[in-house]
Amino acid sequence: MELIPSIDLQDGKCVRLEQGDFNRVVVYGEDPGAMAKSFALEGAKVLHVVDLDGAREENQRQIKEISKIRHNFGGHIQVGGGIRTLAHIESLFEIGIDRVVLGSLSVTQRDLTLSFLERFGPDKIILALDVRMQDKVPLLAIKGWLETTPLSLWELLKWYPSQVQILCTDISKDGMEKGPSFELYRELLARHGGGLIQASGGITTLDDLLDLKNLGLGSAVVGKAIYQGRFKVSEGIECLK
Repeated sequence: MELIPSIDLQDGKCVRLEQGDFNRVVVYGEDPGAMAKSFALEGAKVLHVVDLDGAREENQRQIKEISKIRHNFGGHIQVGGGIRTLAHIESLFEIGIDRVVLGSLSVTQRDLTLSFLERFGPDKIILALDVRMQDKVPLLAIKGWLETTPLSLWELLKWYPSQVQILCTDISKDGMEKGPSFELYRELLARHGGGLIQASGGITTLDDLLDLKNLGLGSAVVGKAIYQGRFKVSEGIECLK
């Protein structure tokens, strides 16, 4: 299983939001490029970047900071945060980003999302599917987690080809350091397939990583646990060998 450290960008800084709340922000670094370089030096081969400003306001995209990250990180980079148009996707590929992450768009505009998958291929597009559990049903959330839809994760999976990559987050777990949603991932694995799924949210300990690996997941995106010093990127990578 691949460990993927995460950098969330806001105002050119590395931050974390608690459960996606823009009013609950912690700044962990002033230099995202340096942060990316440090992760590379620890052995990370893939990096997850979220443009929080771009997710809120289209005209505030942090292409300059993302370019700095690209310059400082030699591995694969996947970028998400308010990606809604073909022009935006192409601008990210032009600066050397390897994969783009589509969130709300994949829930609200199926045909457009399918057109992007057909144009670029499933190896270049990741669907970020964020869910809230209601009566044990994972309902999809959109618009920065502000709106919960009546559409379930299981219904949406039927829309897209089986080889599509999925980054799945249980919102109740994100930033809370209480462990990931193992039952959710167990069922997702049964319905979709391990190598194509990235777990995110609640990963706190090395044991969490091992448990996700033992479930059969392909990768895990980790943010707060690394920034809070729960474990180093290098320790997580070594643990998963």
